[in-house]
Amino acid sequence: MTLGLLGSAPSAQAKSHYFNTYRHNNQKVHKRYTSKKSYNFNKTFTFAHHDKLKMSHVYVYQVAKKDSKYRTWVKITGTASNQGSHGKIRFGRDSLNGLTTAGIAGFTDTTLNFTFSPATSKSPRMLSTVTNPQNVTSNGLAPHKSEHFELLLHAKQPVKKLGKVTFHVRVATPGQLYQGQSSLNLN
Repeated sequence: MTLGLLGSAPSAQAKSHYFNTYRHNNQKVHKRYTSKKSYNFNKTFTFAHHDKLKMSHVYVYQVAKKDSKYRTWVKITGTASNQGSHGKIRFGRDSLNGLTTAGIAGFTDTTLNFTFSPATSKSPRMLSTVTNPQNVTSNGLAPHKSEHFELLLHAKQPVKKLGKVTFHVRVATPGQLYQGQSSLNLN
């Protein structure tokens, strides 16, 4: 009696696609997505004549319900530069308790409910731990330095098309708060 090898064709497996979110502002966490759209976002915001945020790209990810309670993620990438000679800059906005990172980036002119997620974003200096009621921060992006950032926003509902939105971002320098905004067509 001879034993023959019974073979079966390998089953096709869909390749998983991942994007990075972050834990503690630097540890990569891979998140699986089902679809991705990317957009160029060539906009530079200048604050206080020398601090710059150069926005590069916007990515919109759809995530399966089994993989995340947030079904749509948006990642905005860019570079922050402090070209001044003194004072640090950082992402931030004013709150009752001083400076905060809550709500520093987002979309307006839309009914979509996106929330900025500082806990999953990356920018080691610009998203550094803050603050006290005097808006003094011991950390931030020092003069003549720059760093790449990835700001993440999420929404609980799946969103197929964002359409025309206004993106806003807020930064803080010693004693000053600034907001930049730009229209985006994310169709």
